Amino acid sequence: MVYKCFGRASRCSGGPPGSCAPGRDPATVTCNDCLPGRMPLQDGSCGPCIATSFAVFGFVVLALVFGIALVYVVLALHADRATQPGHLFLGVVAVSQLVTLIQQLVVVSKLGIEWHAPVDEILKSLAIFGVDLDMIALPCVATVGPVLKYVLTVSVAPILAGIALALHLSAVAYKRYVWQGLKVRLDSIQLLRTLGSLVSLLFIGIFTALVAPFQCNSHPNGRKTIQQYASVFCNLRDAHLQMSVIGAVACLMPLCFLAVCIWIICVELPKRVLRADATYYRACSFLWLRFRPGGERFAIFMLVRNALMVLCPLLPSVSVKLAALNVLLYLSLIAMTLSQPWRVPASNVLDTLLHVGLLVVLYMASLFAGHGVDDASLVQATAISLFFMLMMPVAVAVVVLYGLGLHFVRRSRKPWHFFLSHHKRAAGSFARLLKIQLQQRKQRGAALNAFLDTDNLRDLTELFNFVQDSETFVILASPGILARKWCVGEIVTAKLHKVHTVIVRWPNFTDPTATMHENLSFAIPGVEALTAYSISLHDVSSTLRWIKTLESFSFPHSLDAESIGKICDALTGGVLPSLSSLERKTARPDCVILVDPRNQEAVATAHVLLELLRLGKEVRLSPVVLKAGDRVPDYVAKALLVCSSGCFQSEALASWLIRLPTPKCAILPILAEPDFAVPTEPFENAAAGVAGAFTDSERAAYAQVLEVVFQEIASVLAPQSYSSTQEDLELRAKQIAFRLQSKGSSRRIDTGSVRSIPGEVSEGLFRI
Repeated sequence: MVYKCFGRASRCSGGPPGSCAPGRDPATVTCNDCLPGRMPLQDGSCGPCIATSFAVFGFVVLALVFGIALVYVVLALHADRATQPGHLFLGVVAVSQLVTLIQQLVVVSKLGIEWHAPVDEILKSLAIFGVDLDMIALPCVATVGPVLKYVLTVSVAPILAGIALALHLSAVAYKRYVWQGLKVRLDSIQLLRTLGSLVSLLFIGIFTALVAPFQCNSHPNGRKTIQQYASVFCNLRDAHLQMSVIGAVACLMPLCFLAVCIWIICVELPKRVLRADATYYRACSFLWLRFRPGGERFAIFMLVRNALMVLCPLLPSVSVKLAALNVLLYLSLIAMTLSQPWRVPASNVLDTLLHVGLLVVLYMASLFAGHGVDDASLVQATAISLFFMLMMPVAVAVVVLYGLGLHFVRRSRKPWHFFLSHHKRAAGSFARLLKIQLQQRKQRGAALNAFLDTDNLRDLTELFNFVQDSETFVILASPGILARKWCVGEIVTAKLHKVHTVIVRWPNFTDPTATMHENLSFAIPGVEALTAYSISLHDVSSTLRWIKTLESFSFPHSLDAESIGKICDALTGGVLPSLSSLERKTARPDCVILVDPRNQEAVATAHVLLELLRLGKEVRLSPVVLKAGDRVPDYVAKALLVCSSGCFQSEALASWLIRLPTPKCAILPILAEPDFAVPTEPFENAAAGVAGAFTDSERAAYAQVLEVVFQEIASVLAPQSYSSTQEDLELRAKQIAFRLQSKGSSRRIDTGSVRSIPGEVSEGLFRI
């Protein structure tokens, strides 16, 4: 009867039947077991147990207990926190990806491929993650047969649960009798979170150990033995029958865990989110904490993928095993690339690298599994496999160090000086203007920077991370901002992360009322979506009360260069050297910007346009924004009309349009609101509702001006639009400047026949 020594072939020394390497038991098939009191060595023989052998066993046990305790403590400290994961979380995710990779390599080692050294030795050294008890010197502790050894392997999951339970009971007793003031919730949910985290992290290794009785090697004589327990024949008799029955029952553990996870995520989670049940979300966060909000189902995808990978070595031939593993990994790579599921962007990059590295190793494995491959090719395949197997943990280490670096660097210096939280429709233009003004100021020789979502946000799930990376959180408290769920989420995050927060209060902004606190779901439509960020309704309610205690600045009743400068001075903590173009007075403006002074958002749009035109290098203009009470200078030959809702009922705007000084003045309409309704004929209807004491002839002249203005194709400049990035606005301002200066791009308005208006402000009061 001829048997092949699979795995470490050096244990079969060759020679007469029954010859084995020193210390091996010749009575076992293929010399698989060591003699009593001996343990396997690297050269295939078995050596006597020494003190270090017992130390290895003790070290592994202590490391296991310490690891479970660490997971328990970390989860307990963050059980009730709604804070967003910091930069250290990047390292945690990277380590979990490394643990998964190691377990995947254990699956690769089960394919029955005869690798060359040192790849072969590396894969065998990872067997501990497949719950190979021989790796921890178990034969030195107790002499056990294959069935009992398998039972101990199957019991790893219950042993982990037992250790976690003992630690939990110890923590509860410590809190009750030693440190009664410990503000950490220690209940059954905490124990379940710990167990869930351990099982999901070690899912591949546990499942791989359970299916061991069903993975057999075929010998030249036609008989089969279990790959991991080579002394047991695969014949469904005696030891193999016992192990198969135990394994079939034990495999229900990971399958039941998978089924429970599917129920938690697909069935229960949507219901709990609709009820804003943040407690449930935090309790089960071990499943989806590593993934971005909205990507919770990728946790199921990973568990199913891992389960299928474990089953691949059970397939009939090496080629089929390799093909199945490749298909699974390619599908996983495609799904990961398309969905970008990880909470931290760097984790998506790392996962891509790990997928590619593992696929290269599998491709090299196909060379070792093939026939007729020359030795030189195998040497090259070994070198390539070794390179990628070393490259992958190095990539993980780089990401961990990157996360640590970000953590320490951003503790002392955050990347954003200001975060501008605002309601787009009510304060989008002012937020843009404020960002432009702040960026034109310097602090310690460096320009200030401000976060504005339209410029800097590419993924909504990263929004709250920018809040904690800002030094000052600015709430532009316009009416309705507290009814916007994302604005409220930003404010909650600022409070929880202790970010310095100030409020710029609009005159008609009101603090949250008792009625709002009683029915947050009605007052803040869609607030339940914040549950996916571990923000509860209690967090929202306490934050709304906290708002009243914050330092606040009043929004000016009239927005102009001086009032804007005062707001910037208040935010920066003093009058800093400013590069603002608003402070560079224009002695003789050649262009006026006309805007309804009653509409502060429209005025902010006009000032944004002013800044962009002054900063433009291709076309030089010297514009000025007129305020209520100002008069159009007689020498101005160009005008920009900022159109907003109800602007043509403004007395000041009507006066400016009627009083345009030159017989032929170029004027270009600018639409400041996406939903602005352009007036149509008869234009007398648009002029009829204007406020103020205008004569019939003046109203007729006003209608004539509007008719001529809107024969021109209007340009759009809406800073409050979600698509209006800094680059987009600069391009639009450049186009406006070119149109205004080009010949024939604007209509000429004859206003010479219009009479002066009684009580008009004299030219001497004109201000810039």
